[in-house]
Amino acid sequence: MTRPVQVWVDPPSTALPLRKQPFRVAVGTPHGASSNSWKVWKRGLDVYVACRDNFQQLKASLHASGNWRFGLTKEAQIANAHLVTPGEDRTWKKWRPTFTPEKRIEIGFQIAVPRGSLYLSANDRQSWPRSVLFVEPEESPILMVVVSVCIVLGQAPVVFGPNTHGAVIALEQLDHERTLQLVVTHEDLGNLPSVISEAIPKIRTSMSASGAEPLDKGVLFLHGSRGEDVPYVMALPFRTVCNEAAT
Repeated sequence: MTRPVQVWVDPPSTALPLRKQPFRVAVGTPHGASSNSWKVWKRGLDVYVACRDNFQQLKASLHASGNWRFGLTKEAQIANAHLVTPGEDRTWKKWRPTFTPEKRIEIGFQIAVPRGSLYLSANDRQSWPRSVLFVEPEESPILMVVVSVCIVLGQAPVVFGPNTHGAVIALEQLDHERTLQLVVTHEDLGNLPSVISEAIPKIRTSMSASGAEPLDKGVLFLHGSRGEDVPYVMALPFRTVCNEAAT
């Protein structure tokens, strides 16, 4: 049996899954700690994903043509020349979905939210729109919440396997055969702790070489691929990451 996921939405009577984009989602509670918020919307038949607070320089684009990509926005490249060296592509990942009669779901992008990613307070969210949907956080230190942006061949919500702790929180029809679906699941951290631990020395070395001040109050933004080569992002307070790496 699928374990349901608790969500908070305004107004509380709003039916799920949400069916009117743009969709805005964060992991956490409306009056407690939360992750960053992310916006998912469509323009024509194309789908876009972007952070709406700390990491507005990033965007995932899932084009109906099959050209899917994730990286820096044009605006970020212009405003932050140090982020992209001359000749370097501002797009970190380019790929194409592979739909088949047997594979009708393609995960285009994932937002991974372990317990440490809940670093924003209600005061930090005063400018957020009321339309942000909050997803219950994971209390276990060895589990995380994953928000998956899925393109599905079909109109029905995704069906979960037995004992899955998950839910479809938003669904938008793209054309007569495809839907955009936001899927939330509670999952094992996998190898992410080791990935984070390996990244810390590299970050410290890079900061020392550039003369940058320690980011005690900064946020570490991680991106990579997991599962079936699905791009993901994760945000963690730098101090928390360093403390955990030292223990």
